[in-house]
Amino acid sequence: MAGDSIRLSPEEPTARIPVIVHNRSCTEIDPDTGEGLVFGVSLWAANGERLSVESVRSPLSARIAGGAEHYQWVTVHVPPEYFSRVRELRVGLLLQGEYWVENLHPAHSQKLALETGSPDAPAKLEMAIAESTWPRGANNLLRWPYSAMMVSESQRLLYVPIAKCACTTLKTLMIELADIPHRELASLMGVHWVTDRFNTGVQLKDKPMAAAREILASQDYFKFTVVRDPVERILSAYLEKFVYKRHNPRNLLHTRPVLEQVQQSADIDIERGITFEEFVAHITQCSPHDLDSHWRPQYLYIKGVPHFHGIYRLEHIDQLASDLGEHLGRGITLDHQNRTEKSTSMLDGAARMLPGDIEAAGSIDPASLLDETIRDRLASYYSEDVQLYHQAGR
Repeated sequence: MAGDSIRLSPEEPTARIPVIVHNRSCTEIDPDTGEGLVFGVSLWAANGERLSVESVRSPLSARIAGGAEHYQWVTVHVPPEYFSRVRELRVGLLLQGEYWVENLHPAHSQKLALETGSPDAPAKLEMAIAESTWPRGANNLLRWPYSAMMVSESQRLLYVPIAKCACTTLKTLMIELADIPHRELASLMGVHWVTDRFNTGVQLKDKPMAAAREILASQDYFKFTVVRDPVERILSAYLEKFVYKRHNPRNLLHTRPVLEQVQQSADIDIERGITFEEFVAHITQCSPHDLDSHWRPQYLYIKGVPHFHGIYRLEHIDQLASDLGEHLGRGITLDHQNRTEKSTSMLDGAARMLPGDIEAAGSIDPASLLDETIRDRLASYYSEDVQLYHQAGR
């Protein structure tokens, strides 16, 4: 764990912390055996008394080979009525769900002093952990989109991530294949947030300029990307970021500038939001280069990249897995991590409904948001993407 304290509040009494387990034995630790290994959190008062309150438990999530390390999230929680008494949390492993390892090995548990603080404490904790693990900044002056491209030099792979095109799945794969430290922690904390803000070694921005240019120009790398029907991509982006997850702090990083301009106020009304009709009217008046990455045209992501091995449609991701497996010499499975089942329930007039009304209607067919005028406007604005999509996979 990073740091020796944790900041919680009665309003936000729960947080997740990343932990690392070192298996210093020669035998595998298997969570599925009768040992029943789980992470537990004990609460301690200022006088050294252990409080008799049951805290949250987190199962060990994977096997750990002898001599190996394992990262995972562990949930910590302090009941609000105990905040006046708790001064320390101890995170450790329990055998068979009841025997604390620290009873045999007192140095085993990790101690965290409790600091009371603001409701955004969990996010600040994640930032502190990341900042103690990776440096900020870049090693070159590459501009977007080249700076965000992901590379595995040992596997001769270059991936061009396009937002809303299975990029979470493929970024996670690239993290696994890259020769970088703290790979598991990067995947655990969120590949988008970590790789874009920190120098992890997996993006071209993290490489020396000469090496980055050589990789971009090389014909020896398997270079690939995934594209999506441009209208479906915009529908997906709106429903996720402006409707169903509109209060998510990380989504607000992308939606706030749009909300401010459409609502014409810096004091945005997140709950009200904007309609899909307003969203389309806004983005189609902007320069494509000025749009957020989630609705920026896809052709801009790949412009100027030579020697692509393949540009795959999202629905052909199994073919990409097959081609990657052939290149790597081993089987590859790509599970679309953020995929949601498509509803067939149509909602009349959805394009002019506010997010709360759409949300109240439950899961809807995204096509409910389209009428002939909106469809034509999107097809015209994203005409290069329409052409790119039709050419992909040929």
